[in-house]
Amino acid sequence: MTQLFALVLTICSTSTDCIEVINGTYSTQDKCEQIIFEERYFNADCRPVDIALHPDGVVITKN
Repeated sequence: MTQLFALVLTICSTSTDCIEVINGTYSTQDKCEQIIFEERYFNADCRPVDIALHPDGVVITKN
C-alpha cells in the first residue's frame, strides 16, 4: 500500500481556538512540502495518513 501525506493547515482566530484542516493529500512527503513552500503557508505540516474505517471519517494520526 502506498503511503499518502496530508497537508494540514493550522488556522487560529481571535474569537476561537485553533483548528486543523486538511488542505490536500499527496503521494510523497516531498511534493507536500513543495506545496507548503510554493503557497507560502506558515502554519502547515505534512503528516502521514493512516486510512482506517472510522465512524467520524478518515483519521490523521500524529507520529
